[in-house]
Amino acid sequence: MFLRNKSKKDILFGGTLFLLGIVLFVSSFSIQAGSEMGMGADFMPKLLSFILAVCGFFILVFAQPILEQTMDADEASAQKRVFKKQAIGFVIAFVLLFAYIFFLDKAGFIISSACYIFLQSMAITPPGKFRPVLLFIISSTVSVFVYYIFVHVLRLMLPVGILG
Repeated sequence: MFLRNKSKKDILFGGTLFLLGIVLFVSSFSIQAGSEMGMGADFMPKLLSFILAVCGFFILVFAQPILEQTMDADEASAQKRVFKKQAIGFVIAFVLLFAYIFFLDKAGFIISSACYIFLQSMAITPPGKFRPVLLFIISSTVSVFVYYIFVHVLRLMLPVGILG
């Protein structure tokens, strides 16, 4: 009898999220608050890393080991294909995220965010369902809307890049 692969993945994923949340939370204390009153620049990183650690903890706790018989060869190869596809998607998501962070200062928030949302949506869209015009409209609109909210409502500065 073996543990089902899903519970192994849940344990690995939950443990990774939990540890990443803890590391990010501890490292968020090195951010200077920059504000004498109210919430400073360190508030959101602390909050989000705490939430990440809590989510990882719950995934880890509720990953129930389910005992079952060994799989046949067809089921095992199908599961390997699914895992390979998920791993490639995971790598693509991280590459896009790091590219977004790299180009954020150079190209600016609006252009970088629109490109990131478009490319990430393209990566997760199932084959045959890709509609580039709709994705372009959505990514551009969301980027401009978020920029407007941050700059004009919350009065926070975002990189303007080549548009400024």
